[in-house]
Amino acid sequence: IDPITVAELKGIVQELSQRGIGVLITDHNVRETLEITHRSLLNHNFAVISAYALSARDRILQFSPISFDASVWEIFMALANGACLVLAHQEVLASPPDLLQLLRRERVSIMTVPPSLLLLIPPDPLPDLRVVVAAGEACPLELVQRWAPGRAFFNAYGPTESTVCAS
Repeated sequence: IDPITVAELKGIVQELSQRGIGVLITDHNVRETLEITHRSLLNHNFAVISAYALSARDRILQFSPISFDASVWEIFMALANGACLVLAHQEVLASPPDLLQLLRRERVSIMTVPPSLLLLIPPDPLPDLRVVVAAGEACPLELVQRWAPGRAFFNAYGPTESTVCAS
């Protein structure tokens, strides 16, 4: 997937908000459209604010491609709360050393990534990272034990039919 520009992202967000939020889900190579109402997205956002103690000072990594349901989680978590959405090229996100450098340089405070990627990144040298969300795959207990000390850790692996994720 080619990276998109901020202008393209704003256009997508504006279009979605005008027609009730149509979300494209790609799971197991099956594409289907799931309609999520404004109320569901708003309720989800309120839950995230509470669970993550989210504020305008946060810097949220946009890890998921725009065509994946988790991108809704990341985009609206940031934009609806005045937080910063940190964008990066797919090549950076796919490279553990480059991603680690990005997390440090951009002072990312919240990220949602698959457990298999977390296994490849050392958790210690990230003082700004206060919330880690593991999603997209089953999360082993040893990974939680490795990443949870000193930060909030959430396992968001589950069905997306509720809004964006289930925990």
